[in-house]
Order: sequence, then structure tokens, then C-alpha cells
Amino acid sequence: MRSFLLVLISFAAIQASSAPKLVVYLVYDQLRADILTLNKSKFMSAKSGTRLGGFNYLTQNGSYYPFAEYEVLSSMTCPGHAIISTGSWPVHMGIAINDWYSKSKNKVEYCVDDSEFGFSPRRLTTTTISDEFKGSDTKSKVFAIALKDRSAIMLGGHKADGAFWFDDKKWGWTSSNYYPNPSPKWLADVNKKLESAKSDTSLLKKIWGVQRTVDLAQETIAREKLGQTEGTDFLFVSFSTHDMAGHMFGPNSDEMKKLILEEDKELSRFLNGLKSKFNLEKDVLVVLTGDHGIPPSVDYSKKNKIKAEFLNEIQFIDKIYKELNSAYDVSDKKDWFKAIQSMHYNVNWELVNKLKIDRKAFLEKVRAIIKNTGVAEEVIVPELYSKDNLMSPRLKRQIENSFIEDQWGDVIMMPKAFSFPEEKGRKADHVSGYSYDKMVPLVFVGANFKKQIFYSKAYIVDIHPTVAAILGIIPSPKFDGRILHEIIKM
Repeated sequence: MRSFLLVLISFAAIQASSAPKLVVYLVYDQLRADILTLNKSKFMSAKSGTRLGGFNYLTQNGSYYPFAEYEVLSSMTCPGHAIISTGSWPVHMGIAINDWYSKSKNKVEYCVDDSEFGFSPRRLTTTTISDEFKGSDTKSKVFAIALKDRSAIMLGGHKADGAFWFDDKKWGWTSSNYYPNPSPKWLADVNKKLESAKSDTSLLKKIWGVQRTVDLAQETIAREKLGQTEGTDFLFVSFSTHDMAGHMFGPNSDEMKKLILEEDKELSRFLNGLKSKFNLEKDVLVVLTGDHGIPPSVDYSKKNKIKAEFLNEIQFIDKIYKELNSAYDVSDKKDWFKAIQSMHYNVNWELVNKLKIDRKAFLEKVRAIIKNTGVAEEVIVPELYSKDNLMSPRLKRQIENSFIEDQWGDVIMMPKAFSFPEEKGRKADHVSGYSYDKMVPLVFVGANFKKQIFYSKAYIVDIHPTVAAILGIIPSPKFDGRILHEIIKM
């Protein structure tokens, strides 16, 4: 904290004279780091005459970390977006996975569920960058947009003026009564234009979903007059289509290669829209990143002679149950687990206690059975975990950054690299802390940032304190990142 304050003081004069009118976060769901590096030559030029390109414009006109990192046990959408906005690891911001079996409530919970409002950010146990800015008594409007509810909500934070996501059943953009004006008239006008494509949910996995997200972002800027207040406004935009399509086709598919080029054109459309309203280099601060990556599909890995497999969880659990029945001489069917969620196994302790099985011995037995299947890189038992356990330093860091007792199972299985649970309709899934899941691009563009590529270590938790320093505010009370001082013009 002391180092942050020293750097913050040195930035005060810069902030006073050049505070941006608008801060824009662009998050591409499932944007693995090498997607930008490998497609650089195929993207639009950074600039052609007066027209701006897409990804190349941002990476060549800002501070670009091609291989920024998360450091969490499970790379997923909800915690990824929360890390971006709060600058905190799950242990401090309260969201470890998308949904979990709550030990205290004995039920499965979803990260943005709210019994009062339906959906809200109230499970976040800390503040976001825009929460902190609004708390500085500076006038500010905050809006967040994504096809996914959890993406918009986690980015917008507690004090957002609005968060909009796509309801594919009602076929239109929607929100929650948690927000002050969840159904502005102009949003209804936007939804009317979508009726011609009503109920074709496949469109959400195609460029149509990206186009409609850009349309809404531009409409929000115009209708809410973002960037025209006395202070600094915020617009958070997450592109969920990339993730939806990536799961369906696999990241190395022809469909995804085509999609990223179309996304580049849509990004160009959005940036040129900003340019028509603002002095882009002076008045707008842009952050671009991803919420997680993705491994190759199993088929693609095997084709390239990499050992990979789908994990059939039904067969896997059946094998565990048979081993436990044999170990404890049980002949009839027993439900040894209360719930299994995202490879988190929650033990049926009522049964274990009824059979008078020693708790520690049972956990060690489950761990041994799973390890002996040969599909696990590691099996974590939080109750028995200690820093002295023989596991990699990387995994230790990820455990310590991610542990939330009520959300974690009694036993957690980490699959071997390039393998993941099988799920209908998915060719690839992000569940780990391996490089392909945790590495994403990170770009800062604006008057205060150098135009340079940086290959030094940067974590996604560093976004929050870096932007906070530019805005001249103290970051979230539980932030874990550092100011990326090397990228800032002094």
C-alpha cells in the first residue's frame, strides 16, 4: 500500500490535467493470449487513412502485454470478470467459480443470483474500479453490457447505473431491478429492432452476437451521453460470443479463425464510432483483455500427438463409488457425495458419519482413488492441505488465491493438461490454471500510456490499481495487484 501511495502522489499532477472523459473496458470472453499474436498479419491495418483498425490499432497504439496472466485454480467467466473489475483474487472478492454447492445453505448457487432482485453483484465482497471512482464524490455514469448476465454484472459493480445482458427466451436486452433504471425507453427501442431474428439462438454464437453488442454499446454512449459529464464515465463491454462459439467449435477451428477476423472489423466499427465523438487519444482510456483462455479441443490435441482426453464424469463417479463401496464393505447403493460441481466433490457427511468412518481417513481414501484413475494432475483436499504438501509452486499460488471455503468442495480434482470434463455440445472447456487457460492479452490505450510492447510479468489484478492511479483514486480495499508503472508516461 505504501508503494501505491508514493506512485499515486507522483501521478497526481498528470491526473489533474488529463483525466479521461470516458473509460472503456473491452473484454473478449475466452480470448487466449496467442489469438492476437498469431492473427496479427490477418487483422485490419492499425490505421488506413483516417479510419482506425481493430485489434492492431489498440496493440500498436498502447501499452501491450501479449501474455498477461491470471493465477487462479479455475479459469471461468464470472471470477475472470470480477478479477478485472476489482483487482482482487477470488479469496478477496468472493467469487471462485461460476456456480457452486454452498455448504452453509445446502444448495447450488450461481454467482449473480439474488433472492430479492433475481440478479445482482451483491456476492462481490469488495468494490470495483467504478465503485471506487463513484465513491470519490466525482460525477460519473457507469454502464456494463454483455450477452451473459454474469459478465455485465461483475464488470459494472455495485454502483452501476445500468447493466444489460441478453435474454434469449424473451429475445432482447434486459436487466435487474437492482439497478436504478433497468428498463429505459431507449432500450425497448433497441429490442424492437431485434424482432426479425427472434428466437434464433444460434445467432448468439455468430458475428450477429458481436454486432448487436457493439450496437448496444454505441447506443448507450449516445442515449446516456457518456463522456459528456463533468467527471469520468465508464462503459464496460464484454463480448460473450467468442466464448460461446469457442466451446462449440474449438479454438483452432475454421469457424473461430473466421470469427476473430469478423470481430476485428466490429472492433474497428466501435473504435471509429468513439473517434467520431471524442478526441480518442486525449479523452478516452481503453483497456482490452480477456476473462480466461481455452485449451485446444481434444481432437486437435490428439491430431498433434498430444495426450488429451474427455473425462466422462458419470463413468468417473461410478468408478469412485464402486471403489468406496469395496473399501467400506458396502453392498447396496450409497450416495457418497451430496453434489459435484465443476470438479468440486462435496462429501455426504451424514452417510460417512452414519457408517462411523473416520473423516480424515475417508478424505484420504477419496483422494487416493481419484489419483489412481490416472486422469488427475492433482487432487486437492482443502481440509488436509498445507503449504508443505508436495505440489508445484504454481498450484500452491492458485490455491491460495482462489480458496473460498463455502464454495469449494471437500475434494477438488485438477485434470491433466489438455484434458477436461466432457459436456454435450462442447469441444473444449476452460477449467484449469494451465497456461492456455490463464494467459490473455492486456492492452492499455490512452494519453497516459506508452506505445510499446511489454514482455515483463503482468497479472490481470494489475488493471484495477493501474487505472485507479491514472484517475487519482485509492483502489479497492482488498486489491492484490500492482501499478504497472513501467507503462505510464511521466
